[in-house]
Amino acid sequence: MRLTYRGIAYEYMPITQNSVLGKISGRHRGQNWRRKNATHLKMNRTTAQLKYRGLAYHIGEPEEIQQILEQKRRFFVKKREKVENKLTQTHLSNIHRNLERRLQVAKANGDVKLVHLLEDEARQIAC
Repeated sequence: MRLTYRGIAYEYMPITQNSVLGKISGRHRGQNWRRKNATHLKMNRTTAQLKYRGLAYHIGEPEEIQQILEQKRRFFVKKREKVENKLTQTHLSNIHRNLERRLQVAKANGDVKLVHLLEDEARQIAC
């Protein structure tokens, strides 16, 4: 059955259940009724990643959820390592640039003692 909700069309598949008349019965507004008991219910075994008001959560089998969480963890670890590597490279390049500038100023001023100290610092950073 094809239905539409807020302009979005979708296919509706009603759930068919086998049922058996139960022992509980009664009378309501002059009509007899008897409760129906389902013989079996199908469980939906799908796994889904959902979000409600910005909070992410997962439904489904625990093993499948663990696999999804492990994949997400690996993704974020790789992303973090990439960012950390980039930050480390930027930090080291800034240190080298600053050291070179300080060394040039020390040589221009003729401060031999400071030049030796800065060259020692450069060797320590290279190790």
